[in-house]
Amino acid sequence: MRRLLFLACLGAACSSAGAGKGEIRVAWQLPDRQGEFVLAADATLCRETGMVELLAASGDTGVGIALFPADSATVVPGAYPVFDGGTVLQEPRPGANLALRWFDRLTLEAFQALNGEVLIDAGNAVLSGSFDVESEGIERSDSIRVSGRFSGVPLRELAVGCGVTSKRNRT
Repeated sequence: MRRLLFLACLGAACSSAGAGKGEIRVAWQLPDRQGEFVLAADATLCRETGMVELLAASGDTGVGIALFPADSATVVPGAYPVFDGGTVLQEPRPGANLALRWFDRLTLEAFQALNGEVLIDAGNAVLSGSFDVESEGIERSDSIRVSGRFSGVPLRELAVGCGVTSKRNRT
């Protein structure tokens, strides 16, 4: 699960901000420094897997949020608890996960979620909400606090067959 979300976040770096996208604001805090960024975002729903991917990236900076609604066809307002994708075999529903990355000095910093919560204020055609997540470094041992808001993010449904692609990306 973590690898899937992180790869999706990496792949999204090739996309650029454009019309019809919402916005995500991300603030992060490490023990020795903090930062923030704002990016254009969009989201896709694969009904076959019941997974929503909210992605935003620009250059080497990106964030991805995976939502697992209780009903695979509907994103309803409410709390989506963040789970540690490295320890869970089946995603809890409702549930969420998050990954982020940026280029810092000489290295690409990458983080994956451990726990926290994604709150959905509005779902279905346009997503809005907030998140507060504790994450850990993929290549480092420290933890990071990530919080933020997303608003006006259009939710596009993927075509039939999206489940096959998701299964292939997991391996």
